[in-house]
Amino acid sequence: MPLHAPVGQWPGSVGMCTMGQLLMAGRWVEDAVRRCSFGHWSTVGCLLYLDDDSACETWDDIFVDVAVVLTVDGTRMVPVVDAAGGADGALCLPVPRDEEVYPTLTLHSPGTVVLGRFAAADVLAETRADTGAPPGTTVYALDGSVVLEEGSDSVGGSGDGD
Repeated sequence: MPLHAPVGQWPGSVGMCTMGQLLMAGRWVEDAVRRCSFGHWSTVGCLLYLDDDSACETWDDIFVDVAVVLTVDGTRMVPVVDAAGGADGALCLPVPRDEEVYPTLTLHSPGTVVLGRFAAADVLAETRADTGAPPGTTVYALDGSVVLEEGSDSVGGSGDGD
């Protein structure tokens, strides 16, 4: 994604504006069940789940589905598809399998201050349900530290479905 492109404007990206609007792969997603506006002292969470089993070969590349779960101050933004029985509370975004996936942030106002929470110790969620992570998967923070073990249901838990 080019540095000058706003997050969500580029294919394979999703962005959220402070009023809660979602921009995904260059299109506005107007059908969010729950819009969560945010501002000063808000915490915005983003969980990605890359489904390697969903690989699909096209003329351009091999793509995999990435489930994107967005939260604002612990409230999950749920797409309408989920309310109708579809997306498991996540937005689905196809991305090239061999592309690096990384967080980006577009700031529109000078002087904006942002705090990044990149380590497991920084995560505010307390349970697997709070994060939106699917069961039976290990969840990693951006720095590589483990947020949730494969069999754990609570952050910092020891496993065994605690």
